[in-house]
Amino acid sequence: MANDNEGGRAFLAVVLGGIVLALVIAAYFMYGHKGDTGVRVEQPVSEQPAEAPAAPPAAETPSEPPAEEAPAPEMPAPQNQ
Repeated sequence: MANDNEGGRAFLAVVLGGIVLALVIAAYFMYGHKGDTGVRVEQPVSEQPAEAPAAPPAAETPSEPPAEEAPAPEMPAPQNQ
């Protein structure tokens, strides 16, 4: 028979189901009473819109355009002897 482990599979399902049920019950007893308090949370005051950022300082314009960079002189390759 190919399905000889059906009993083992059912046992595993019962054990895992019991563990999950125990965790749910434990969580209810640990944290379930916290929803019963009459504490009200104040809603945050609506935020005012942010002020416009200050204008950035004007960039200084150079009086004369920059000179073009001269290309670097090419160095001859070293000769190995």
